[in-house]
Amino acid sequence: IYWGTVGAKPVITLRGPAADPQTINNTLGTEIDLAYTVAAGETVIIDTQNLTAISSLTGNVLPYLAGALATFALEPDRQAPGRINSVTGNFGGGTGDSSARLSWRNRYVGI
Repeated sequence: IYWGTVGAKPVITLRGPAADPQTINNTLGTEIDLAYTVAAGETVIIDTQNLTAISSLTGNVLPYLAGALATFALEPDRQAPGRINSVTGNFGGGTGDSSARLSWRNRYVGI
C-alpha cells in the first residue's frame, strides 16, 4: 500500500547472482528490464528518480536497461485502486545469496 499523494520513484537494489532481472508494476503495466547478469557478490542499483543504473563492479549499466525507467513509479489511489501497487521482481540463476529490494519515500503534494 502506497500512502503518498503523488507517485514515488523507487530504487531497485539487486544483489547477484541474478540473470536478466525484471521489475514489473503489475497495477500500472510498467516494467524495467535489465539485460545483464549480476555476478555473485555484485550489487546493481537502479534509481528511477535519478535515472541511473550503477553496478558495484562495472559502473554504468544503463545501456543494458530497457522499459519504463522514466515513468516507473508507485502511485496513489487515483492510478492504483486502494493504493495497492502490485510489484513483481524476477530473475534467473539465483542462489541463497541473491536478492532484490524495492525502496522508496512517500511523496506528497505541497502547498
